[in-house]
Amino acid sequence: MKALVFNPTIPRFLATKALARVTRRAVWGPWAPLQLREVPDPPLPGADWVRVAVRLGGICGSDLHTIHLDTSPALSALTSFPFVLGHENVGTILEAGPDADGLYVGQRVTVEPTLPCAARGVPPCENCSAGRYNLCLRTSDGHVSPGLMVGACRDTGGRGQHGLGDWRRGHRPVCDCRTACARQWRPPCGVGQASFSR
Repeated sequence: MKALVFNPTIPRFLATKALARVTRRAVWGPWAPLQLREVPDPPLPGADWVRVAVRLGGICGSDLHTIHLDTSPALSALTSFPFVLGHENVGTILEAGPDADGLYVGQRVTVEPTLPCAARGVPPCENCSAGRYNLCLRTSDGHVSPGLMVGACRDTGGRGQHGLGDWRRGHRPVCDCRTACARQWRPPCGVGQASFSR
């Protein structure tokens, strides 16, 4: 599949940072860390994960800051490279692991992008136990490479054609409405789902 792969090697990062002072087009150029590449589908990281055919994906402010190299390289300790950019996705399940209870092939879902303890297959940390999974203390532990979320972790895909997600936190069924409706309402639904799930 074709995907936007972000791989900020030191030479690419430095060259793009320098050229971007002259023209912002440098972030899209041949030396930029962001490249359109052919990538294989990643394997399911666990038996409770699913593969999603991404139908629609939003472009978040964090995506733009990543592309424009506005974020600090110090955050790379919480990320694994290279990764497929994108974490605001809606699509249809293509493959479900044997332990992905309640989710089935063909089901339309939105993707919860965070990768807390449950997604990593480790016992819940203090924050995850308290329901504050967005403040997970184990973002580099378990069977998934380091990364705060889908789209910033080399193991999970992103806005490519086939993203991955952990079923417990990773997916929420979408109403059986038209795709245009899902596109229009995805951001408020994502916020609403987080509110209602508490």
